[in-house]
Amino acid sequence: MINLKPLVTTWAAAIKSAERDREPWLKTADMCRQFYSGSVGFMWSETFRQRHVKLPQSQFQITIAKAFELVSIVGPTLFWNYPGRMVSGYDKLEIPPAFWSDQNMGMQWQQEYEQEIAVQTTRNNLMQHYLNYSQREQPGGGLKVDSQMAIIDSLVTGRGIIRVDPYEPEGGTGSLTGGFYVAPDNLFIDPDCSRSNLSNAKWIAIKHTQPHWEVEKKFGWPKDSLKNKSSLTAKKTAASQNPLDSTFRGKSETQDVVVWFEVFSKMGVGTRFKDCKMPNIQDAFESFGDFAYICFVSGMEEPLNLRSSFAEQATPDQVKAAIDWPTRYYMDGRWPVALLDYWLQPSKAWPLAPLSMGLGELIFLNVFISSLAEKIFQDGLVKAAVKEELHQDAVQKLLSNQHEVISINPALAGNINELVTYLQRPATSYDAFRMIEEVSTMFDKRVGLTELLYGLNPGGKVSRTAADANSKSDAVSTRPEYMAAQVENWQTEIANLDRICAAEHVAGDTLSPLLGKMGAHLWDELITKAEPTVYMREMRSRIEANSIRKPNKTKDNQNFQQIASYTLPVLQWYAQTTGNTDPLNEFFQMMGKGIEQDMDGLMMPPVPQQGPSPEEQQAQQEAQQLMKAKMIGDVQGRDLKNTKMMHEMLQEGQGLPAEMAQEATPEESQQRPMEEMQ
Repeated sequence: MINLKPLVTTWAAAIKSAERDREPWLKTADMCRQFYSGSVGFMWSETFRQRHVKLPQSQFQITIAKAFELVSIVGPTLFWNYPGRMVSGYDKLEIPPAFWSDQNMGMQWQQEYEQEIAVQTTRNNLMQHYLNYSQREQPGGGLKVDSQMAIIDSLVTGRGIIRVDPYEPEGGTGSLTGGFYVAPDNLFIDPDCSRSNLSNAKWIAIKHTQPHWEVEKKFGWPKDSLKNKSSLTAKKTAASQNPLDSTFRGKSETQDVVVWFEVFSKMGVGTRFKDCKMPNIQDAFESFGDFAYICFVSGMEEPLNLRSSFAEQATPDQVKAAIDWPTRYYMDGRWPVALLDYWLQPSKAWPLAPLSMGLGELIFLNVFISSLAEKIFQDGLVKAAVKEELHQDAVQKLLSNQHEVISINPALAGNINELVTYLQRPATSYDAFRMIEEVSTMFDKRVGLTELLYGLNPGGKVSRTAADANSKSDAVSTRPEYMAAQVENWQTEIANLDRICAAEHVAGDTLSPLLGKMGAHLWDELITKAEPTVYMREMRSRIEANSIRKPNKTKDNQNFQQIASYTLPVLQWYAQTTGNTDPLNEFFQMMGKGIEQDMDGLMMPPVPQQGPSPEEQQAQQEAQQLMKAKMIGDVQGRDLKNTKMMHEMLQEGQGLPAEMAQEATPEESQQRPMEEMQ
């Protein structure tokens, strides 16, 4: 039987190498996550202090929620609604008809060109209709919910991930597609990759932790064959000697889970690794090409999707189909994941976290404020020094914190201040509070939490001119606008992945309720049966501008006020002239959205036109045409009658009146041909 264990061992080692390369980023990301969602005193726990920074213990263990502020203030400006997905193709070259020397050939080419445009437009409309449906239909609340989780990851750790996959709806009869959230910790990237867009990566891997029965069902393995396989090696070893690696180990309170990996490779099945030795069959595997898909559980004897018994009996085409990517994103130069990054690291595959640049200030604030709180608390305690002779008589009463008179033994002569003295520590300097303010301001500048985002004026100074207010607004919006643009690009990439996935996995019958019978038939003819280059190269998805951002009601209202004085008179004139009130109603609807008011009751019906109705106008035109025809008939009848009279008079030998003779006499130009003929 073919030994496929070297493939599993090689890919497990590659993932460990990718984990070491990712470790600096993951350490920072883990710290940022704890500041965002950790418990109040997490920074003072022994685990955190030993792993990250050496901190002294404090009686007051304060953790300031600055990380939560970043997510709660900036997050809603990045993603608010489902993106409006648009599908278009590249403009085809139109050759002028004058170019063709043969007119028939030019007309034929023009007809073919118009037909191609019609097919392309129909195909794009079908795909656009589906893409706006699929993002809302996917389970778990739709793409919006998964995108929100990924955006939180991008703000906290620096990277958000959505993966596009086909899925079977519960109770459905066919496949649909969706974009699903992936935790950044579960993504492993080729350690030789030096670009955050993964353009020079040769492979990536995604980690999954699932109940063993789900994995067995997915890959067609026997029942319980993967139970208790979540380990680094297949052999049982003592935990004290060789503990199981957390990367390959799953944990669940209720089910027996298994950790498995799926690898998307652009360097073959793995035989090109220098440590992978597979005698006799290495050349055969390399002949399958550069693109391979390998799923495995570390320590197993064979990959999940390529069992040894199958590989031994299958034809080369069957083996190649078994290890091909489930969706051939590689044909368009893409990976199955869309990455949301804001701040990149040159020559690194992992980005910077927006929060990471402020961690120094944040840790200082937590330590300093905790220490200051402890000092202020200690200063508030009453401390008294008494002579030893008063110990039995006064100490207990002083500690009782009750107002009462203390009797002094007459034998103890002297001033009361000499007997009892209250101790007072030096007052806390105001510089301590100024330092907190300065460091907090430094943190806000690092991460972009300026006062304007809170609706405050910097330094408490009110803008006295519109130009000053606009300048501040432009400055504060630069960073959020850039981040919002990154989110739009990310959603565009998700839409393009969804387009490719739908073309390869979704059948027309599944979309009959959405597209209708004819639309489902056209989907099969124009998309499902089309060559991959059609939906890979000729179609492109994009996101409608500002369709996913939180609406700015104030700005919208200001814009409407500015254009209303110019637009409304034109719209009113158009409605009165043509009777078409649709543009005017559309303007009212847009204005209603800006002021959050229902404008349906104000919608105007078509304006009745003054003058005759279209039916009356048609009747008038028919009457005019009939009258004109009658006049022409009268003239022709009179001419015919005059001609008949002239003939009769000539035949009887009577002379013609002068006016008739002139009409009967031919023009000179008409006589010449007759003279020439004589």
